Amino acid sequence: MKIGDSKENRFANIEQSSMNGYAPEYTKKEKIVLLAKYLTIAAGSIALIEWYLLPKFSLYIDNISCYDYKWFTGFEIMFYGLFVGFPLGLAIILFCLEGFRNLKVLQLNQNPLPNERVWKPTKYSYGLKAKVKPIGFFTLLTLLVLLSILGAYKASQLLANDTLTDDAPCLV
Repeated sequence: MKIGDSKENRFANIEQSSMNGYAPEYTKKEKIVLLAKYLTIAAGSIALIEWYLLPKFSLYIDNISCYDYKWFTGFEIMFYGLFVGFPLGLAIILFCLEGFRNLKVLQLNQNPLPNERVWKPTKYSYGLKAKVKPIGFFTLLTLLVLLSILGAYKASQLLANDTLTDDAPCLV
């Protein structure tokens, strides 16, 4: 599709690709390139977490009682980060990765989307059948947001407990 194509030409291309009922597939070369790209991103992320973030986080946790910021203590940051930040952050990341596509599927009542390439032979589905996965996805996001709201309540309950003091000397 080129800039300046008329609407009729654009819709004709969509209709031609969906005439056989299957979404277009990636070529073998494209699959290999995409898989290599995804594996590189995953390996880099795991290496960053394993060798940089986790050692720093374990040092922080060992001295958590020593940290006192203007409005928060170290314990508050740890509990709210774990019970609120983690599920809410996961929901935000998932929405950024798949949310807009799922909104489009709900809007068009078609999955996969027109001219969207797929990994394996996939028939187009329409109507309620196409909406099942996006509804499940947004249900998951809703549950993660509700879990973070429950986490805020539980974190405040844990922090109200006075047994969270550490009498160890501060090494920071």
